[in-house]
Amino acid sequence: WRVALPYLPVGGAIIAVVLARRPTGQTPPLVFVGMMTLLGVLALRQGLAANENLRLVARLRRLAYADQLTGLPNRLMFNRRLRQALREGPPVAVLLLDLDGFKQVNDRFGHATGDTLLSSIAVRMRAAVGGDGTIARLGGDEFAVLVAGDRPVAPERLAERLLAALQPSVGEEDVGVHPSASIGIAEFGPQHASHTDLLRDADIAMYAAKAAGKSAYRTCTPALRESAVSRAELIADLRRAVDERQLHLEYQPIVDLATGVVRSAEALVRWRHPRLGLLAPAAFLPLAEETGLIVPIDRWVIHEACRAAATWRALVPEATVAVNIAAAHLRRPDL
Repeated sequence: WRVALPYLPVGGAIIAVVLARRPTGQTPPLVFVGMMTLLGVLALRQGLAANENLRLVARLRRLAYADQLTGLPNRLMFNRRLRQALREGPPVAVLLLDLDGFKQVNDRFGHATGDTLLSSIAVRMRAAVGGDGTIARLGGDEFAVLVAGDRPVAPERLAERLLAALQPSVGEEDVGVHPSASIGIAEFGPQHASHTDLLRDADIAMYAAKAAGKSAYRTCTPALRESAVSRAELIADLRRAVDERQLHLEYQPIVDLATGVVRSAEALVRWRHPRLGLLAPAAFLPLAEETGLIVPIDRWVIHEACRAAATWRALVPEATVAVNIAAAHLRRPDL
């Protein structure tokens, strides 16, 4: 009805014109003027509605492609521009920037302070990048810079400018509300099949920068990429290690020096990897702690150590077994 209602007067005017026609075929001037007035009003209304629709479309486009907090392009727009740059051809480089310690700012001062800080950082980064690249906020405390075409500055130099721009001022250092940043750089090459491969390599380099001590940048190299792939494969294998009985325990005897009698033992876990052979704890336990797999591994170790101790009772009735557990267990009520 909202759509049809404006046309009803026009329909009535047409009927009125038909009924008011004189035998000579002429339409009375008053009826004709009224008809034209109605048509004009309808055309004006439709024009205003069309303009409103155009404004709405433009606003929706801004909402879809812009970050509402900082005003920077968002992830969707950044990916569009990155794909366009790759279609136009290299050189293309991506800088992926992640703020270090930003979660502590939110936890300590609240999300309102965190949002203010993000807006301030976005202004600094935009000024540091200038016309040498396109900066976007991908989400949370993660930003990206696209460098494409005939760039006047190398990506490494741009990373140095960004790190310099994000250095806290004296006042910010005093209140502790300014995190540092880690930057990963990836340049498009034959090893990249799509924009997602380029972003993956930038992410690998960014985590390498964090591991190097933060507030730094790293460029993705074949060695870094191979290390990241091997690490991901090892994590995937570790998820299957417990279920497929690839882990086993070795026992370090603890001897009473006065008597030379074995009083207890320490349980040490080993991993018989089907491809890499026997792996020491240092090769996989840090990954287990990082991914949360340490909890099921520790449970298995405790169970196996208790089972082994039960079989020793006939020989050493008072024997005990020491088991190392991760700190994560101490926070669990079911330990």
